[in-house]
Order: sequence, then structure tokens, then C-alpha cells
Amino acid sequence: MISRKDIHRILLIFTCIFFVASIGTVQAQSEKAKELFNEGVDAESAGDLKTAKTKYEAAIAEDAEYSKPHFNLGAILFKQKDYKKAQEHFEKVTQLNPDNVDGWKNLGLAATKTGDLTIGDNAFSEALKRKPEDVEIMEAYAMLFYNNNAYDRAISKLEQLIKHKPKDKKIFYFLGKSYTEVGKTDEAVDNFSSAAKIDPKYHMAYFEMGNIYLDQESWSKSMSNYEKAVKYDPRHYQSWFNLGSACLGQQTESSVVRAYEAYNQFLKLTSGSKNSQIKTMRGQAQGIVKKLVDYFDQAGIAYD
Repeated sequence: MISRKDIHRILLIFTCIFFVASIGTVQAQSEKAKELFNEGVDAESAGDLKTAKTKYEAAIAEDAEYSKPHFNLGAILFKQKDYKKAQEHFEKVTQLNPDNVDGWKNLGLAATKTGDLTIGDNAFSEALKRKPEDVEIMEAYAMLFYNNNAYDRAISKLEQLIKHKPKDKKIFYFLGKSYTEVGKTDEAVDNFSSAAKIDPKYHMAYFEMGNIYLDQESWSKSMSNYEKAVKYDPRHYQSWFNLGSACLGQQTESSVVRAYEAYNQFLKLTSGSKNSQIKTMRGQAQGIVKKLVDYFDQAGIAYD
């Protein structure tokens, strides 16, 4: 059986990044710095990021108090996944221009990627001081903690966020996941259920509830949720694998046959996968299917 932590690594976690892109031509204290900055903007607009970076760096060297090249350079570095250097440039922006909301916001987003909770916490707090009703900043603030496994703090921010986005299924999903991680499964189920009420075809909500009930060995509830998950996303191989586990736990003739079907569907969906974890899961599924075939043949149970 695949664990919640393993599933968490396999799943493409929904990310909530609302990144502020580079800014256009503006005045600088130095005419040379302005010229270099504008050349960087032109190069970036043409897709020549290498030249753009060089021009922004030259503008910074020409005018150390010029915050705009830091901002644009930080944005490029962030997109290139050089998060540490991006964070450094956004820190410089906030030092030079403390009222720049986007500078604080992007600093928080960079800190989310580097895992620097102290800087991220301060950055988003400063951004909200200047723009208190910005829901995107609130969401990014919550994801700072969620994406860095600080689930208690994520819960606090997500609970606040729900008041502003009561119809956003993903917020309820993230809250449910956070409650699951801190062991509060009743609260987790409540939030996954809320996500499913908002979108009755949201397979991930059913998948996560299935995982909770599977851990609790509540086989019927687990099976029911996994069946909904595969109904609404027939290609979600994790649901098929875990449905097989739940069906085996139920230990009825019909559920064991369903387990055989579920594991075979998982094997079809993951055929040819190079992922090491999926390969391990496939080995488990193949072993179970072989044992089930032997059992069906001995018991005279039809399974194809």
C-alpha cells in the first residue's frame, strides 16, 4: 500500500504562485543606468534573457540605488529557478523601495522556494500591510507554510483565506491535506467534503478521503471514495492502486474480484513508466495479481 507521504511526493501538488513579472521602462537617477535598464527591457521583450540579465547587472553597477533592475533581474532569476539569487535581488528592492508591494510579494514567493520561512513570513506580512485585502498575497502567504511542511501555520492562514474564497475547492483541499498531516482526520474529511460539494467531480477530494479511511481500515468508505475518484478521473493511477488495497481489505468475493480489476487497471496506466516508485508499486501489484489468479483458479471464481 502506498503511504500518504509517498502519494504526496508523487502528486503534482497544486501551486498557488501569482508572480509579478518584470516592469517596463522607468526613470533612473543616472542616465547611463536608465539607458542600460531600457536596453535590458528591450532584450527581455525580444526573449534574449542572457543579454537582459547582463544589461540589468550593468545598470545596477552604474547606479547602486536603482531598484528597478534588481526587480527585473530577480524576476528572470525566479523564472530560471535560481531562487536564492532571485531572493537576494528582491530583498534589495524592498530595502531601496520599502513601499513596493510587488517587491515584498516576490520576495515572499522566492523565500517559499528557498524554504526561508522567516524571510517569507516577514515579506508577505509587509506586503499585506500595504495591501491588506489582496487575496492573492493571502493565498501565497498560506502556501509559504504549506509548501514547506509547516502545516499548523498553513492551517491558520488557510482558515483565514477561506473567508475570502469560500467557493475555492483548492483552498479546502489544501486545508484538508494540512489537517491530515497534523493527524486531525475529522477536520480533514470535513474540508475534503467541502471541496467535493463545491465540485462534485473533484477526484482529488475523494482520493484523499479514501486515503484517510484506508489508514483507518474503514474498507467500505475507502472503497466508495476511490470508486468516485476513478469515475471522475479514470487515469488517476494512485486511486486504482489504493482501490485495490481497500478491496482486498474488504475480503468479500466481489471485492477481491474488484481488487484484481483495480490492480490490472493500475498496471495498464503505468506501463513503461521509468519512475522508481511506480516501478516498486508495479512490482507489488503484479505480485498481488498473480496470487489472486491462483486463488480464483483454485476457488473456481470467474474473474475475466
